[in-house]
Amino acid sequence: MSAFSEILNSMQEKDNGRPLKELLKKLTRIAMNRTKNHFTPMGDHDTANDIVSRTLEKALEKQHQFSGDKIDAWLVDMLKKTHLDIIKKGMIKERSKEERKIFKKRLADVEIELILAEDKNNIKEIENLKEEKKELERKEKKKVKGVQRETENTPESGLQGEQIPALLERDSSKCLGELSNAENDILALRQLGYDFNEISLDLRITSVNARVINLRAKEKYINCMEGRA
Repeated sequence: MSAFSEILNSMQEKDNGRPLKELLKKLTRIAMNRTKNHFTPMGDHDTANDIVSRTLEKALEKQHQFSGDKIDAWLVDMLKKTHLDIIKKGMIKERSKEERKIFKKRLADVEIELILAEDKNNIKEIENLKEEKKELERKEKKKVKGVQRETENTPESGLQGEQIPALLERDSSKCLGELSNAENDILALRQLGYDFNEISLDLRITSVNARVINLRAKEKYINCMEGRA
């Protein structure tokens, strides 16, 4: 039996399991605090319970890594990492959605501007807009071809425009994957609305270091996504 299991069993047996119940309450309270935002100022109960459940599952899988007797501190650290993992996955979809909106809006704007320029017979502006439209369409075609490579061996190999989001999410996932754990963690916490003082306490680094890592992470991510465009 691992040290982790021994401590859990001891907590379960003592005072009708009160120590274990208190530990679970503590984890839930921390999870609730981490899910606070403008829409759920008191925290999201369902999400918090999900975070705690995933944390306990991960703890059982990695119980051989536990040493010492501070099981609550070990679980709290694991809960924070579990929560950040959930946020990172959400970041991929949210970022790809934003990028798709920006791409589609600019293409639509260019087409409208082109019609107006042709109506005014503005030759120079027409040439510039046609060149920009051509470049946007080239990027879109590149995305489509990428999706085709991903799906050519599947029953859904008939390429549709709506498949582009899948590749954008894949690109976003790969670009986030090129960031360090610290860079990903800070981007995730910033997306949650954490300030740099809170991040420094959460990740046990200085506030200045958190700011530097945040800037570096955003620059690396943007450069990566632009390189895949």
